[in-house]
Amino acid sequence: MDQIQCLKGEKFIPVRDLSELNRVQPEVRITAIEPDRARPDSVLVSVEARGTSRSYRPDIEPVITATHDLRLFRNGQLVGYADGKLAEAGAEPFEQTFSVRLPAESEPLSFTAYAFNDDRIKSDTARMEYKPPVAIQAERPRAYLIAVGVNHHDNPSWDLHYAANDARKIGESIAERLQTQGQYREIVSIPLISEANGPSLATKAKPQGRAGPAGWTRGGCERDSQR
Repeated sequence: MDQIQCLKGEKFIPVRDLSELNRVQPEVRITAIEPDRARPDSVLVSVEARGTSRSYRPDIEPVITATHDLRLFRNGQLVGYADGKLAEAGAEPFEQTFSVRLPAESEPLSFTAYAFNDDRIKSDTARMEYKPPVAIQAERPRAYLIAVGVNHHDNPSWDLHYAANDARKIGESIAERLQTQGQYREIVSIPLISEANGPSLATKAKPQGRAGPAGWTRGGCERDSQR
C-alpha cells in the first residue's frame, strides 16, 4: 500500500511527534473473582476502570485522560471486553462483571486486564490469581463437519461434474468414523453443495445459519469446556 501511494505521488498522513502523545495511563483493577452461582463451570470477574489526571509541573494544568477499550484475559486468552470511551477523568469509574468459563483443570488461573487512554497508550496490567475450589470436569466436545461441493457456479465455465457427490460421500464417511470413535457428544454435518438441478447451499450465510451461535470451524471441533 505504501509503495502504491509513492507511485501515485500521494502524501502520507503526518505522524504525530511522540512527545505530543498523552502518556497519562488510566487505572484498571480486577476487584473480585467469585463463583458464578448460575453456572457452576464459570466465575464472575469484576473489573473497574477509571480516567485519571497527572500534574507534571505546578505551573501548568494537569493532563487528563478518559479510559477506553477494556480487555480481560484468562491465562492470556481474551475472555471479555468493553469497547469505546468508558469513563472520564474525575467521573465515576466504569465497572463491569464478566461471566468467564473455566477450563477443565484445577491449576491456578491468572486473570489480567488493561485499557487505553485517549491516545491509545496502554494502562498498567491489572492481575489477580484464582484457584478453582474443585476441578471442572471436561465435557465431550461437539464436532462440526463442513463438506463443500460446487458443481454449478454462476460462471458456467467453472462448473464441475463430481464435486457435489464427492462432498456428500466424503462427509458421510468422515461423520461415520467420528461417530464410531465416541469422542464427541454430537456430530453436526453441514453440507454446502451447489448443483444445477437443486438449491445452492454453498454460500457464506449457510454455515452460520446451520451452526448457530454455538460456533463452528471447518472440519474442526469446538471444545465447549475451553470457551
